[in-house]
Amino acid sequence: MKIGNREVDLEYWFTLLTFNMTTRLVASDRCVRDEDAGTELGKRFVEGLKEKFLRSSPSNLCDYVPILRWIDYGRVKKSMVILQKKRDEFLQGLIDQKARTEIDNQVGHRCLLDDSNLSKLPFLQCVINETLRLSSPVPLLLPHYSSEDCIVGGFEVPRGTTLLVNALGLHRDPKVWEEPDKFKPERFEGGREGFKFVPFGIGRRACPGANMGVRAISLALGLLIQCFELEQVREKKSLIIDSKPPLKAEALEVVCIPRKNALELLSQFQN
Repeated sequence: MKIGNREVDLEYWFTLLTFNMTTRLVASDRCVRDEDAGTELGKRFVEGLKEKFLRSSPSNLCDYVPILRWIDYGRVKKSMVILQKKRDEFLQGLIDQKARTEIDNQVGHRCLLDDSNLSKLPFLQCVINETLRLSSPVPLLLPHYSSEDCIVGGFEVPRGTTLLVNALGLHRDPKVWEEPDKFKPERFEGGREGFKFVPFGIGRRACPGANMGVRAISLALGLLIQCFELEQVREKKSLIIDSKPPLKAEALEVVCIPRKNALELLSQFQN
């Protein structure tokens, strides 16, 4: 298509429109701003998104001849695993941006985030809830006793039976949660999920320190997001936890980069 003497790449502009609409829904911001849309920088960014979300070959022979999956014909499985990792990294960046934008709009950089701001940061709470869902503080809740004979899930439970709630299993149950193994904070935007979400128990015997703990986590995480850009350390270190049997875990190490908007605020706390 030509407008006057200028050619217009409609494929690029429609692709850009689609990605911008998607990221505005997810993170309330465009992936490419107007001033960069027609530049080489904007075009490279869109090409990078196409590589992450659009396969070069939409058809897969393994779908028609399933036995080929055994040998990963065409290395489709391997390439999809790599592609999914890139998508996860991009989507994690959108989540980070959404939380950062919320704090910037509601708190700003003239003062540090405090208790009075937490009620204005619903998405930050969604992030914390989703983290607690995927990584429950304890896998099993404290023991309870059945006060009378009852039937649960087709099983007869006599009175006086010791009952343990598998919180970790409940939080990752595909019958209860959509895509349970994915980090999706937006699933909590409608509020808490009742008996589906019980990281600290529920009812009269819930953890008495739950509110204090969540408040402390909210303040710590909110302050980090407000003041720093966080990047993962390239070489991950492993830790051996002294237990029986010994457990292996990855060390939680990040690089903290002061945000430009927060430099003046942070300078007030230098010795």
